[in-house]
Amino acid sequence: MSTVVDAPRQAGTVGLSRWWWLVPEAVLLLAALAAAPLSPSAQSPAQLSADLVARSVTAIEQLSPAEHHNHGHAVDAAQTKVACVVELMGFAPADAKRAADVTTAYTYFLCAAGAPGQPYQMSAHISGPAAVDLRQQPPLVHVPEAGAGYDQRLKAIIPVQYQDWAVKGFRDRAIPAGLIPKYNALLGVAPSP
Repeated sequence: MSTVVDAPRQAGTVGLSRWWWLVPEAVLLLAALAAAPLSPSAQSPAQLSADLVARSVTAIEQLSPAEHHNHGHAVDAAQTKVACVVELMGFAPADAKRAADVTTAYTYFLCAAGAPGQPYQMSAHISGPAAVDLRQQPPLVHVPEAGAGYDQRLKAIIPVQYQDWAVKGFRDRAIPAGLIPKYNALLGVAPSP
């Protein structure tokens, strides 16, 4: 006696009914893989710091001579080139994982300004703390003006956890030493023997 159960099965129809649920799973997996590169990912702390330092250096170096003068040092028209180095003290918001999420970088900087060919020792120097507002384009650099009331101006722009650092200067002494070769290269000065 023959029944439908004993009937020969057609090729290709045997396993399809058992595996139907894999089709939507596969579609979801492919969609997730396609979207993954588009989602922003966190940067390593070293990369985040490097990006914020680079953006801060660029912002400070691009200040006009008048803006440098407003920060307490004279940069005349002949001193059109400015080289700077920056140490990152911190940033806000403190839990940011990507440079694009940082609104403000708190830095300590050293700059040298000079005319082409002018030796580093003869250049105008300025150093101090700065808060770099990265929400603006170009970023807005806040530096407490020197003179009477400096402490209050410093406290107004630098968070309390960085204020001692902002007064004492660079923690990594290699950073300010790096300004000399950068300045010499920018202004075409031969290094001292």
